[in-house]
Amino acid sequence: MDFVDKVKGFVFEPSNSLHNSREDSLIGVLKYYLILVLISSVLEALIRIFFGELIVSMMGQYAMISGGTGMKDIIIDSTYYIIYAIPGIFIIGAFLHFGVYIAGGKKGLNQTIKALVYTSTPSLLLGWIPIINIIAGMWSLVLNIIGIREFHEISTERAILAVLLPLALLIPLIFILLLLAVLSGMYRG
Repeated sequence: MDFVDKVKGFVFEPSNSLHNSREDSLIGVLKYYLILVLISSVLEALIRIFFGELIVSMMGQYAMISGGTGMKDIIIDSTYYIIYAIPGIFIIGAFLHFGVYIAGGKKGLNQTIKALVYTSTPSLLLGWIPIINIIAGMWSLVLNIIGIREFHEISTERAILAVLLPLALLIPLIFILLLLAVLSGMYRG
């Protein structure tokens, strides 16, 4: 199956496409991921180049998730995005695999990473579009549940637990880190 067919399948026929992709090699999956990351990086850079100032003026300085709208900032951010994509998918995959293991998934970390990559397709393809990125992120979350179910051959209920458990652990951790950052800033100034 070629790249475009895979993208269409994961977005529009996810259950069948994920089921049929369980035996894909990890190297092939990572190549697919890198292509998506490159496409996403270029599209986000174009949005920032052409509409960055408009978005910032309409929504305030926090409208852009990454750095500024200058060309140097855009190039640096895109480079970091690409460089950290592969290690990042393994770190996120390991964190997700903790939930998969607790939920009874026994197919291994590689299956979790493959499911995570494939189910990230909508977020990577549409994540550069303001507001649409929220819908794409939610769709990727739903697909992640389907992917974990298919790649680990567990029930939908267990897959939901596998995906939501790490999120439930991550949200308080992020809150604590943000709180510590705010408190440390208060005591410095």
